[in-house]
Amino acid sequence: MAISPKPQKKKLKRSPETPDIREKEIQSLIEKGGSVAKTDEKKSKKQVVPISLRIPNQIVERIAQVIASRPIRIPRHTWILEAILEKLEREENSD
Repeated sequence: MAISPKPQKKKLKRSPETPDIREKEIQSLIEKGGSVAKTDEKKSKKQVVPISLRIPNQIVERIAQVIASRPIRIPRHTWILEAILEKLEREENSD
């Protein structure tokens, strides 16, 4: 088994101007300033509550058949949300 020597780091050739330019970039970034990190207000306002449902297998199969028959497939989650919203609209408008 051959052992090779440790790789040597390449030294960068810098012109006398390079440190000044780099220093100017750093200084301009510092002078630019910034703001304190904030929480995303959109995320805090839009809350989603996870709900675990126990749905009988027969109903899940019926949902799968209905989704498969649609011309454009959608996720089961979306279909269930649509169904919930339809039911809510019917219940709220029946009053």
